[in-house]
Amino acid sequence: MMKTITENMDWSRLLNRKAGKNILLSLYDPETKTRWDETTKPITQSEEQGLMYDRWVRNNRKKVDEMSGGKIGYVHIQGMNDGSYRTVYEDVLGKAAGKDALIVDTRFNGGGWLHDDLVTFFKW
Repeated sequence: MMKTITENMDWSRLLNRKAGKNILLSLYDPETKTRWDETTKPITQSEEQGLMYDRWVRNNRKKVDEMSGGKIGYVHIQGMNDGSYRTVYEDVLGKAAGKDALIVDTRFNGGGWLHDDLVTFFKW
């Protein structure tokens, strides 16, 4: 079904309930009078939030690295659950290995019950 997008239209509504399905977009550049087709695959809101979270962590890690001259590592603990623990474990022993210090960021943490495990790990 073909829909023309107008200037005042909320085009994002056309992608509702289309996550995971290939969508063909026919585009037109009025300046060059060129038409072309692009295929895109919309994602769910949950997938988008995951990508935004990953970008936020990457940006924080980059900022810490730049400001410390590479001497300080950064990890974010997303939640006090097994998955987050494994990620922190990987990051500390991988990306932050050999650093002089470590920033452990718990902002916006979803909560849980891994406090004791994390304390034991960080004492190591």
